[in-house]
Amino acid sequence: FLEAQTAGTPFNPPILLDGYYNPIIAVPSSGLQKVSVNGAAPKTVVSTDSKPFFASAGPDGDFSKGDDNVYSFKN
Repeated sequence: FLEAQTAGTPFNPPILLDGYYNPIIAVPSSGLQKVSVNGAAPKTVVSTDSKPFFASAGPDGDFSKGDDNVYSFKN
């Protein structure tokens, strides 16, 4: 639910949280950058159909590790 916005007040969208109380982010079609899985060189995660997607960093809250990230597409 969004409250009415007053003139001159910046818009602050609500934050969506995952089951671990970490933010869920909207990722553009260009992907989520600098994700490293199992110590490999960082890469960009792109959805299977190159469309925007949602991502959760999982229980550790760290997107860069990539060990338990959850995406809204099947990978």
